[in-house]
Amino acid sequence: PADHPLTGVVHAAGVLDDGVVTSLTPGRLDRVLRPKVDAALALHEATRGLPLSAFVLFSSAAGVIGNAGQANYAAANAYLDALAERRAAAGLPAQSLAWGLWEQRSEMTGTLDGTGLGRMAHGGVAALSDSQGLALFDAALRLDDALLVPVRLDTAR
Repeated sequence: PADHPLTGVVHAAGVLDDGVVTSLTPGRLDRVLRPKVDAALALHEATRGLPLSAFVLFSSAAGVIGNAGQANYAAANAYLDALAERRAAAGLPAQSLAWGLWEQRSEMTGTLDGTGLGRMAHGGVAALSDSQGLALFDAALRLDDALLVPVRLDTAR
């Protein structure tokens, strides 16, 4: 409504259905692409003409640096990154934040076992604390970059 206009969008949806490329079926692709790609595109189209101050997409570093067994998830997140670049090129507000791992477990990361965490650590990805992640989110909103990769790296690895 005019007295409470929409001024920003934050899209944070995601579903995992991990698998190597050869194991992916159309259904498994759809399961991961729908909440990321279809929803982000719908939000873009619905708000394209509105005077938003922010359009933030929660992406994943999997789309930027890859991650074993996450072909469909990496593709979905790469799409979000590209959508942000497209919006920015059109003069629309846009940021895709390609997050790394957070310490706080979520529905998406709650099943990560020692092997998965070890693989990430071996690759140099360290977990963000809640306070680090929130500080990075706040910092990102002050920048004009369409794609940012808030990841805590262990550069010694």
